[in-house]
Amino acid sequence: MRSPRDKQPGTAYTVEIGPAAWKQFSTLPADDYARIRTKLDTLASELTAAQPPPEQGAPSADVRATLVEGFAVLYGVDTERRRITVQEVTKRLPQEE
Repeated sequence: MRSPRDKQPGTAYTVEIGPAAWKQFSTLPADDYARIRTKLDTLASELTAAQPPPEQGAPSADVRATLVEGFAVLYGVDTERRRITVQEVTKRLPQEE
């Protein structure tokens, strides 16, 4: 398993996993963790390509969510520190048709 501070090659963003999220990840099978981590690494690369360096005095953090094969992932994006921090990972309930 990779360190929570791994940086993908070619990205200026770091993906970190908060303590609460580590506890949630610990209950998941390795393949679910790998799919979620791959999505986070992709988001980090996309943010690097899409965002210029932050301006002084501009808000530098926001909270976002993404869906990854039945899981909802809540994460913060800190543009000043160029860091994505996973805050929560939960299994989504199936949608009723």
